[in-house]
Amino acid sequence: PRIEIEEPGPLHACVAIKGFHAAPTGIGLCPYTLRLHLYAGQNLVRLFHTFVFDQNPDELEFRGVGLRFPVDVGDEARVAFGGETGARWASRWTRASLLQTSDIAHEITRDGAPYGSGEKARGWASVCGREASTFVAVKDWWQQYPKGIGLTPEGIDVQLWPETSGKPLVYSTPWKERPVFFNATRDEEEVRRLLAEKPTAPLNLKSFAPQNIEDVLWIEEMVDKYAPDRPATHNDIDIPSDGTGAAKTHELLLSFSAEPISDARADALCACLQEPVIAPADPAYMASTGATRYVYGGTDEQFRELDELLDGIVERVAYEPMELARLWGFWRFGNMCCSRAAGPVLAYQAYHATDPAKGLRFVGPYNNEADDPCWGLWTNFLRTGCPRHFRIAAGYSRAMGDVGTTHAHPSRPEVIGLTHYHSGHQWTGGHSHSHTLNTAPLLHYYLTGDRRMLEIGLTMADNAVRNQELAGVISNRKGRLNREFTGPLVCVIEAYVATWAARYGDLARRSLNWWLLSQPTPGVFPISIYNRGHRGDEALIETTEEPLHHAGIVYPIYFEALRQFDSELLRETIIAEADHVIRRNGGGPVATACGLAYDLTGDPIYAALCESLIETYKESARSSVNLTNIALFSSIRNGYVAVMKSAVAKAMRVDPKAYAEAKRRLEEMLGTDTRSNAPLAAEPDDVNIGIPVGYDG
Repeated sequence: PRIEIEEPGPLHACVAIKGFHAAPTGIGLCPYTLRLHLYAGQNLVRLFHTFVFDQNPDELEFRGVGLRFPVDVGDEARVAFGGETGARWASRWTRASLLQTSDIAHEITRDGAPYGSGEKARGWASVCGREASTFVAVKDWWQQYPKGIGLTPEGIDVQLWPETSGKPLVYSTPWKERPVFFNATRDEEEVRRLLAEKPTAPLNLKSFAPQNIEDVLWIEEMVDKYAPDRPATHNDIDIPSDGTGAAKTHELLLSFSAEPISDARADALCACLQEPVIAPADPAYMASTGATRYVYGGTDEQFRELDELLDGIVERVAYEPMELARLWGFWRFGNMCCSRAAGPVLAYQAYHATDPAKGLRFVGPYNNEADDPCWGLWTNFLRTGCPRHFRIAAGYSRAMGDVGTTHAHPSRPEVIGLTHYHSGHQWTGGHSHSHTLNTAPLLHYYLTGDRRMLEIGLTMADNAVRNQELAGVISNRKGRLNREFTGPLVCVIEAYVATWAARYGDLARRSLNWWLLSQPTPGVFPISIYNRGHRGDEALIETTEEPLHHAGIVYPIYFEALRQFDSELLRETIIAEADHVIRRNGGGPVATACGLAYDLTGDPIYAALCESLIETYKESARSSVNLTNIALFSSIRNGYVAVMKSAVAKAMRVDPKAYAEAKRRLEEMLGTDTRSNAPLAAEPDDVNIGIPVGYDG
């Protein structure tokens, strides 16, 4: 193993131990990282354990995964476990165990016999003998079931995946073949025929194209009637894939002492782990400094209704489905529900009041929806400082970053650092450059100091560094839509901000300028942009007449580009794009350019447009909160709404009269049809243009 002191210091140090597990033959497999956080004057060790599966899922499964701590506490040892309502202890024993079998079931045994049971155990154990005592707790214990802790006179066995659960830990999926597609049929006989043609295939329920709740109820009736045991999903599903390269990180807290540890002390330590103190800076102060990229924070009466809607969406789409439908577990924990089709929403609406678990049985919390919903959750925490929202955001970025991203691969190194596309399972979506974004993992790192999240964010950026063109720009030879280029661009820009490393900064600068020069008209980027030529500095573009969503998160590109790689063309692009947004009174995430255009020009009409878009957003947000029209990734809007709100507040504060006049001007402009049917570029649909990569704008 390689040992590194990642964070030295007189009060706190972090030691990272990295290596490979070994098969009985001595062959190394499944890389691991142990991070030990040590504190001056404390007998506590905060431990993060990460392991990555780098083998063939069809050839290797695990009976159990865990950590053994050989500890001799002396004779007459007393054991205790943190149950649901208090400690369960014994002074006469030879072996004891705590096993969490589901989110609502745990059992305690002593010498093989039942000794206690309940629902949500607290997830700690202690052993106190004549000479010493020791304690261990596992974070998010019941949420990440199955989990176990075994105690013997030889020490503690923390079972991250307990062998006693009776099920192997697998990295394959039930989607072994192409699914059945139903071609929007409503004919029961046709359903039977299609199922008979592929008797073992999973079911793509999205292909029924449901339009209303009645359609969904009929579709699920067909599944229950003719294929109840087959994997099925209302979401995207097509090509089978697997979990090669997936990671899993667990956090533990350990105590070693010459003195006995009381059950009350053990319970208190466990509470510190499960519900850590959150000490955010004042949200309004953070917003004013720009440290949070002008995410407007704090309470403000003029935005009271908007803030309530933003909070309500977080509860509705990020927390409530997990809570009501009990979507917890080893792989599921932290991931939001996927709803990239009508079916998931309609099913959830159909059963929400009676049986939410049934409503989400064919949905799955396997979002991996780029990074924007997770960015929305983190911005909601930055806006409120709410510990509940912190936990929701942290769970989601951990699940997407660890489980949904490939961290090793024995035969496809080009996919290392890429996230699986949103799908019916966290691993069935293909590896996607556009959906690999590291803004949320790095926000997680900045707000917690969790170095695993920094590692994930840099791994995503390293994919772009490894695969760049000879000309030194991001490579996209095949992926349609310009998001396939701007996704890696986000990653390298964010990595540069986090590290100031030249390998990220140089690639970000060259790629940003190459991307800006691909515009036939400032503010209107191509639908798609492909590298061409031996050096990759030529561009094949597919033109359009309207501004586009370059990525779910376009704001960090522009914000950091202005700070790090400012140019006349960049400023012209942002202002032109904001002008296009005004022309069509909309634009989704790209509307965040209006806030930056206000900063660049001082013209409050851009802030007025932000307020207009916010009012439109409030209408859709109300329908999401009351479940009449909800997408289960609606937190996608929380990030860019908070940014637009900042522009509105700033303009109102700087010059209220000028802002009122700007709102009047905007109303006049929006009152007439200002959109032109004329093309914004004279080039044909596909234009091959050579771009000088060394050009800095």
